Amino acid sequence: MSHPYQTDEFSAGAELESKRVRQTLNAAVSVAQMGVEPIYVRAPNVRAMYDHVLIPTDGSDGTRRSITHGLAIADQFDATVHALSVVPEGPFGTFESEAATEAARRAVDRVAMETRAADLETVTTVAQGVPHEEILAYADDNEIDLIVMGTQGRTGLDRVLVGSVTERVVRMADVPVVTVRLTDDIRITDAEEARELAHEQAEQEGYEDVTSVSEPHRTSASWIVPLEANGHSMQVHIDAVSGEGRIADRTRDEDR
Repeated sequence: MSHPYQTDEFSAGAELESKRVRQTLNAAVSVAQMGVEPIYVRAPNVRAMYDHVLIPTDGSDGTRRSITHGLAIADQFDATVHALSVVPEGPFGTFESEAATEAARRAVDRVAMETRAADLETVTTVAQGVPHEEILAYADDNEIDLIVMGTQGRTGLDRVLVGSVTERVVRMADVPVVTVRLTDDIRITDAEEARELAHEQAEQEGYEDVTSVSEPHRTSASWIVPLEANGHSMQVHIDAVSGEGRIADRTRDEDR
């Protein structure tokens, strides 16, 4: 049976024995044992610890795994999680639009919800430009210690673009990079089914007179379903793989 992770291009000598590297691999393995395909760690420069972990996301289903890995490692070091989504410009054309920008915001908000649930500090950013350049520039400008990202997007052109972006980041980054392959099978593919599950989740948690506010949308293998109930404005996140739900109650959060 093969080992659940593989390592690549680690610095030689004493740095290999550093506590930070061992902790990183332990965190990665703990998540890999949940059934994730092998992950690849590139560490050109080893630092004392991780204070800032960057998770680039385009909202594609494949980013679900990278978010999980990134949070597991950040939790090991009580690190700040940076969620970055780039609205692409480049040789394939300009993809900026109001819809693309909104999708990017939803992608980073998805990460923010997970980090809040894990009681970790979060910074979210939406940028515009050439994706790998923006990721590398953000890492340099914000003292990022580790980048965790997926290796493929949704389908077709997205797969080409995301794979190319990840390859460039791995090659050019001055900090360790963890890449995570997509292995999830999406089970909840229909927006109406996601809405029904969201209503059930809200009712199970004691909300009454639950109504839908707008159409569900999917980002990072999670359906986001906006609801209202008894004066509460909320979003219910339905995991498209497991069908499990989690409620983010905006009204309750604003009252705190």
